[in-house]
Amino acid sequence: MTLNNKKVGFLQIARFPHPRAKDIMTIGRIVIVPEFQGFGIGVKFMNEIARIYNGNRIRITTSLKPFMIALNKNKNWLCVRNGRVGKGGKNSSIHSSNKKSSKLSNDRITATFQYRGNYV
Repeated sequence: MTLNNKKVGFLQIARFPHPRAKDIMTIGRIVIVPEFQGFGIGVKFMNEIARIYNGNRIRITTSLKPFMIALNKNKNWLCVRNGRVGKGGKNSSIHSSNKKSSKLSNDRITATFQYRGNYV
């Protein structure tokens, strides 16, 4: 993403590997240059990408509280899941065989949002 010929952001989107649902895509990473953060550029960028991939279910999972607040306020995004990541037990959706990485996820609050722009 550029603004006045200056690179200000990056977004990665990919098809979610689901055995039956072939229309799910996830935004795996969104990066906005620090000096441009806090102005809503990231959400506007995601809205434009979601419009390009119209007809797919676009989802993003985040643990950043300011981002959760911004997406909750935006009519184009619906929170479909929120809560804490479990400790790797049956209720956890994040599993890792690496003990160091699994400790980083324990008790982290995350939320998953789905784009609903054309459905509002």
